[in-house]
Amino acid sequence: MADLLNRLRAALTDRYAIERELGSGGMAAVYLAEDSKHERQVAVKVLRPELAAALGPERFHGGSRLIDGNPTNGLGGKFGRPRS
Repeated sequence: MADLLNRLRAALTDRYAIERELGSGGMAAVYLAEDSKHERQVAVKVLRPELAAALGPERFHGGSRLIDGNPTNGLGGKFGRPRS
């Protein structure tokens, strides 16, 4: 798990400073990070590597579209998404 965290930190270093894991589930892990562009703490959701290849990005991005489309759900919008 430390290797995955190090790879994540390296991949997102230009935008996010990953602090720690907040939690995880069957498909993804969520990390607390500092967003350098917006100067605030954010949650970064990362699809598990073994599922990313099998499912592809579209299924994962579908959840972020649901969050964006419902401003009353109590969740903030997304500020960045990796390119597919």
